[in-house]
Amino acid sequence: MKQVRILDSELLNQLQSNGLVDVVDATGRVIGRVEYKAMTYPEIGLTDEELQRRLHDPNAKWYTAEEVMTRLKGHLGGGR
Repeated sequence: MKQVRILDSELLNQLQSNGLVDVVDATGRVIGRVEYKAMTYPEIGLTDEELQRRLHDPNAKWYTAEEVMTRLKGHLGGGR
């Protein structure tokens, strides 16, 4: 699937605030439709907003990759 990157912040704001939007060419012909929905991560059940809140939480506990691996190895009985 190809991606189109929107760099124009005003256009991006319009797309994000209007729900379903028809994308038209210079003649007015509909060439696509965009429906904005906040992304969710179903495998962990978090929305973008919740992830941003957690990212900026001054009380959040962060772990290094080494700390994560050490803990995982402990749960796997010493690891490999």
